[in-house]
Amino acid sequence: MTKLVSIIVPIYNSSAFLRKCIDSLVSQSYKDIEIVLFDDGSRDDSFKICNQYAEKDNRIKVFSRENRGVSQTRLDAFHNSTGEYITFVDADDYVEEDYVSSMVEHLERENVDVVSSQHNNVIGQKIDKDIRNIQGRFDKQGIENLLETKYLYDSSTQKTGITVYLCTKLIKREFVEKILGASLGLWYGEDQVAVTQLLYDVSSIFVSQDYTYNYVHHLLQVTRQVRIDYLHAQSLCWQRLLKIDEKTLLKNQLPQRMMLNINRFLMDFIKIKPTYIIFKQEIKNIRMEKTSMLLFSKKTIDLTFFVKILFFMIKYKLYLCAFLYLNVKQRLKGSL
Repeated sequence: MTKLVSIIVPIYNSSAFLRKCIDSLVSQSYKDIEIVLFDDGSRDDSFKICNQYAEKDNRIKVFSRENRGVSQTRLDAFHNSTGEYITFVDADDYVEEDYVSSMVEHLERENVDVVSSQHNNVIGQKIDKDIRNIQGRFDKQGIENLLETKYLYDSSTQKTGITVYLCTKLIKREFVEKILGASLGLWYGEDQVAVTQLLYDVSSIFVSQDYTYNYVHHLLQVTRQVRIDYLHAQSLCWQRLLKIDEKTLLKNQLPQRMMLNINRFLMDFIKIKPTYIIFKQEIKNIRMEKTSMLLFSKKTIDLTFFVKILFFMIKYKLYLCAFLYLNVKQRLKGSL
């Protein structure tokens, strides 16, 4: 007998993408599924679309309430699910027809607690594989080694070692409630916190090389908005990671990830042409974050040359140099 898989889809103002997402779920080759569509107070036609699909397919459950954020929505959806295995799909993404079947096969063949697959990046009509080099089965010791060396930053790809999205994961039910609870209250970095908690809790994981999840990039995504409170939100995420990391396995990895995120934010921030005074204040705000001490107390950091330059400028309070450096870098990038 096959295991029931619950596919949880948190939804907020996703009507432009939702039909393609749901179509990909109802078309799964693995038929023993329930699809939990949970609307987080959308103001568009998302809830209406969900109900239209539910009328045609009794595997679909639809719920709705006022807006409370993606982490709470996932948790509420989980409480309304019944599957022995759980996977998550974002409402603006879509999956291949063997997304569920391939992960169930891996989980049961390898006898693991969780499977992590790869994903494609979809930008307009272009679809590219998001290449990561880590694959295979990891026991508890292997997971701890991954957390310590390549989880948040793999120098061979300059990305996280495995995807830190809850999407692309198939998880045994008994681990899900705790990892969702760990990410409550965050609007950014909630997946990273949940996946870190997951890796601490499970005894085994299989990382496949299946590219069955399609991550759609678009301008409405939270991660594509330039927000002044972005780094404060990241700091809250980092604090959660430090709380989870009881064995201090992330002591070298986390500063690398912090600096990469700071670099990305400042590169985006400089695009909106802030004055030097505003830029300087934002850098000071970064340095005042409690978790920043973990980063800027380091003598150096093992990242690419250009990110390392920015690290030293911020560490030694060379704010004007950083401002000019990022402006020049942005203009050169724009001229290419």
